[in-house]
Amino acid sequence: MAGCRWWLDSPVFNSGRLKGIILEVAAEAGWPWQVEMVTNPDKVLSVTEQIVSSSDHVILDRCQKWFNLARQVIANQVPQARVVDLGNSERASLGG
Repeated sequence: MAGCRWWLDSPVFNSGRLKGIILEVAAEAGWPWQVEMVTNPDKVLSVTEQIVSSSDHVILDRCQKWFNLARQVIANQVPQARVVDLGNSERASLGG
């Protein structure tokens, strides 16, 4: 099974608590996850060769590979959700 590495922003309030929750969930499921607290995860994520999942456009614009985790979670957990694709300029136009 492939692993997963989480980089959390150490200066952010509750990031240490989130690290504990992530590791607890991973241990219960038997997932080989790692969590690292870093001062600036944006810098780390922007240069990694690994697949990145983030909602930060600066990271997504700079990283080499990315995965839309939010879309996958919605598709799997809320299949009845109405998802609007704003990436198509014709559909996203305000007039039509």
